[in-house]
Amino acid sequence: MLWLDGLLAHPTIGIQVIPSFKEIHLFKNGINYFIDYLVQEYSDLDIEVTDIFGYTIRAKKTGHFFSLTNKNIVLGIGYFVEKKPRPGKLPRFQMPEVQSYSENFEILQQHLDKLLTCLVELNNFKFNRIGIVADVNIDKGSLPPGVEKWIESLEKPLGNTLVSSRTSLISKISENDKVKEQCHHIIDFDDYRPELGVHLKLDWQRFFNISEPLSHNITSRLAQNCKEDAFDYFEKFAEGNLENG
Repeated sequence: MLWLDGLLAHPTIGIQVIPSFKEIHLFKNGINYFIDYLVQEYSDLDIEVTDIFGYTIRAKKTGHFFSLTNKNIVLGIGYFVEKKPRPGKLPRFQMPEVQSYSENFEILQQHLDKLLTCLVELNNFKFNRIGIVADVNIDKGSLPPGVEKWIESLEKPLGNTLVSSRTSLISKISENDKVKEQCHHIIDFDDYRPELGVHLKLDWQRFFNISEPLSHNITSRLAQNCKEDAFDYFEKFAEGNLENG
């Protein structure tokens, strides 16, 4: 089980697209088919047109969101707390159904699979990057060892306890002739506002030196590979074992 599964962590999958404009009408048709599918799945969609060829879609109650353009495909899940008014009383807040990070990520993979099926007519669209994101707020007293170790490394050159931080670092994980991997690490906390906890975001990315076809089989396989490697990285980061590979 991932350490993220015990927290209200939000997953996101992102794919950077290289479009073929001679097929842009096929791409838009495929997106429209996918929206028809989402309409059957969610009863409360908020759909906005993005630029000329894309859409931003949100399911209000579940927190699912989709950004679908000819440049980027992004699928994510957050949490939405519904505020219900009550005559003569304070409003009541209804909590959403809570699932683990892994369970929510599996839902995103199912949506991605459906989207790629809707785009099956594309022959010349490609992609050159896949990103896997984990976004979470944690109580400072419950930080995993790797995050505590990171905060200590930020404190060391200062010679004092770090009481507030807004830090963003990108590290290169590996590189070869075919791919490059890196991870964007963001940590944000303020001890003077402990109720906010520690905001941590890990954005793991794999760049492909040779662009890959945006086909169902290839994209699904590579997205699955990226998920496995990103999850492994998230675990090692939490344990503080990145220096051990």
